[in-house]
Order: sequence, then C-alpha cells, then structure tokens
Amino acid sequence: MTTLPRKTYWTVFFSLCAGCVDPIEFDVASNDSQLVVEGSITNEPGPYVVTLFRTRALQTDIDHRLPVVGATVTILSDAGEEETLIRKGPGTYVTTSIQGVVGRSYFIRITTPEGAIYESKPEMIKPAGRIEALWYEFEARRKPFNTVDINDDRFNVYLNSVTSPEEENYIRWRVVGTYQIETQPWLRTKQNPNGPGLVPDPQPCSGYENRLNVLVEVKDCTCCTCWVTNYEPFPQVSDEQFTESNRFIRKLVGIVPIKPDYFVKGYHVAVSQMSVSKMAYNYFRLIRAQKEGATSLFQPVSGKLRGNISRTNGTEEVQGLFWAAGTTSSTIYIDRADLPNFIGPPPQMIVECDILKNSTPIKPSFW
Repeated sequence: MTTLPRKTYWTVFFSLCAGCVDPIEFDVASNDSQLVVEGSITNEPGPYVVTLFRTRALQTDIDHRLPVVGATVTILSDAGEEETLIRKGPGTYVTTSIQGVVGRSYFIRITTPEGAIYESKPEMIKPAGRIEALWYEFEARRKPFNTVDINDDRFNVYLNSVTSPEEENYIRWRVVGTYQIETQPWLRTKQNPNGPGLVPDPQPCSGYENRLNVLVEVKDCTCCTCWVTNYEPFPQVSDEQFTESNRFIRKLVGIVPIKPDYFVKGYHVAVSQMSVSKMAYNYFRLIRAQKEGATSLFQPVSGKLRGNISRTNGTEEVQGLFWAAGTTSSTIYIDRADLPNFIGPPPQMIVECDILKNSTPIKPSFW
C-alpha cells in the first residue's frame, strides 16, 4: 500500500453542525403510523434540531415520511432551563438560545395539536475527552466492474483520542464531509418550437438568457457553485463498551472515496467525538448492525430499536431518540493537490447545484 506523507492536525475546537440531526432511516415493522422523533443536545453551541414525523404503512424510506406540524416541542433540564423550539419547516423544530452544559441532564416534551403528550427519559451530558490527532492516509484499491478491475482508491481518516476518566465511557463518532461542486445550468437546451434541433434554455439562476436562440451572459450565476454535505451511512460507536486507559489509538473513523466531483477543490472532514449514555450507545449500535447487515446474505439478528421516548397520556408506541452528549470536535482538509493520481474532470451537470441532496449555494464559514 502506498501512503502519502502522514499529515497530523492537532485538535481544533469548533461548532460542528451542533444543530444537525443525523439522517437515519428507521426500519419500522408495524403497519400502523407511528411517531418518530430525532433530536439531540450537546455542549457545543446550537441551534439544536428536533424533527417529528409519522411513518407510513409498509414505508421505511425516510424521504417519504409524513411531517408532524403544529406541535409544541420543549427542551428542559434538571437545572430548571426550559425552551420551546420554533418551527423551521415541516416537522422541523429548532432552538434559539439554550446550550447544553456538561453535568446537566436534559429531556424533551412534545405536545401535538391532538393533545397527545410525549416525553423522553433524561440524558446527562458527560465530558467527551479530546481528539489529540486527526489525519488521513491514502490507500490504493481495486474493485471488480463487469469483467475488469477498476480503481477504488480512497483516503482513510484516523484519530488518536482520549476520553474522560469515567468508570464507563460510551463513545460515538460522527463524521461529516463537505465538498465544493461546479455545475453548468446555462447548458440546458430544449426542442426548437419553430424548427428542428435544440435551442438554449438556460436556468434563470445561471446568469444567461436565450436571445433569439443565442446564449448571452447577463449577470453572475447564483446556482453554479455549491457545497455538498456527506453524512456517514450509519452511526459509528466504539467496538468495546468502554475503553481501557481511556484512549483510542489509530482509530479509523472515516473513508473518503477519491471521486472527481469530491475533489474539484478539496474535501473538508469534520469529526466529533461524543460521550453518550449506555442507552444511546446501544441504540446507535443496533442501528449500525441493521445497516451493516442489510446487504448481507447472512444478516445478523439485530433486534428491535427501542428509544427513550414514550407517550405520557396514552399507550401509543413511539420510535426514535432524544439524546444528550458531551462533544469535542476536530477538522482536516484534504486538498486536491494531495491526490497521488490524476482523476479527471468531474461529471458535467446542467442543473442548479442547490437542488442536489444536502447541497447549498451558501459558502460554509469554514471553507
């Protein structure tokens, strides 16, 4: 294996998507519509996000969920803190001021327009320790494609970290990747209504106009440069229930495939180390087992997901989790110049880049 010169980056503390909720797909066995709750609070600055939706019968695709609107969502702490979240979008509720504090416990209360009340069990924010080093290494790989093998090179992301000197440490890592893309929405065409062939039909945001079937630039494009966020496919948790000597050495936490669209400029990797409760740890570990086994012929028996939320004025079963975590974060940037081999230009896209999944034309503060 060929390895680039090792690059080590000492810990950089920053607000890593503290308000983000990991997009997790739930496999719901029941045909009945059930409430699903996703949310968390950490010691990093918010806003924190809580999403509420109901499952559809025989539907496990989270992209087709039914958002719960008009609910009252409140985060409360054992120190008397209380904040009612504001509605940000269908089924999405966000905080404006509260911030988690290490040593305090938090829970959520949800009241629907129909009068149903739900609460989570309290979760304490425990110290997360620190990430001592974060780096990446190149790995040359091949994979079969039809009758030949093709390149499947990647960067592996590793860390060294320590956890708090607790009797038991339950650790989850979250890895978020961000990359810049460029699209060409001015290249869209349509059938000529007055004759054969195609004529320019640029997207309005592209900065171009069709003037007598001639493409003319009239202003700057507002949808050609975007930043796309990649989330991990499943939660990553420590393989052991608690660490020995409170230390992880050379822990593989992320994989960045070397793809042309990922490296127009470079690829930003943000890693959070989170100290979670035993209940949350088991919940995330079960999700990981389900996702890892989904494509296996010998899928292991993973059991049923059981969260920490219940209805207080009824017997309705609830899915999901509201969890608290002490969090510490670090970042690295993999520059295009670090690629050991030429990977070619990115694929051409003639759509507005901000319509792509998890994409925004707003430049991130860390870019």
